[in-house]
Amino acid sequence: MKPEWEKGVTIHPRIIRLEPKKELTWKGNFFFPGLLDGERSFILEEISGHRVRFIQKEKFSGIAIPFISVSWSIEKGTVRSFGDMNSALKKRAEKVK
Repeated sequence: MKPEWEKGVTIHPRIIRLEPKKELTWKGNFFFPGLLDGERSFILEEISGHRVRFIQKEKFSGIAIPFISVSWSIEKGTVRSFGDMNSALKKRAEKVK
């Protein structure tokens, strides 16, 4: 994902939870741990038969949060980027049928 409000950054997250066919959660940080950390989860829940609910979560933490929240719309850009990614993922998943 590359939010429209940013040219993009490369992070090197580490996987903190992995349960095949159920959950992938990774945590990454910008510059150094504790400044601005992001924990992203992708969760699959079986609904019925061959239907699955895809849940995506993002949690930010770190000492920079109070400053970023005021001057930089991180949430708005992230939500929009999630929407774009979800739409692309849905299209791809529905082709596999």
